[in-house]
Amino acid sequence: MTREQLTKNIAALPPAARRQVEELVEILGSQQQPAKKMAIKTTDFEKSGFIGMWKNRNDLKSSTNWVRKLRQSEW
Repeated sequence: MTREQLTKNIAALPPAARRQVEELVEILGSQQQPAKKMAIKTTDFEKSGFIGMWKNRNDLKSSTNWVRKLRQSEW
């Protein structure tokens, strides 16, 4: 659909439906902006303490075995 056809289709809608289209466009536009603001720099994440937090845990040496044992105890 071309932009011109889209404009005509929206103009042909009843007023209440046009308001819904406008609201939807506003919602979709606002959802795009926070994604840019929420970007985390790699250096910030590295300083957070999450990287390597489980390096000394012997029970997590093999994630496959850990999940298998967890499933056996829960199921």
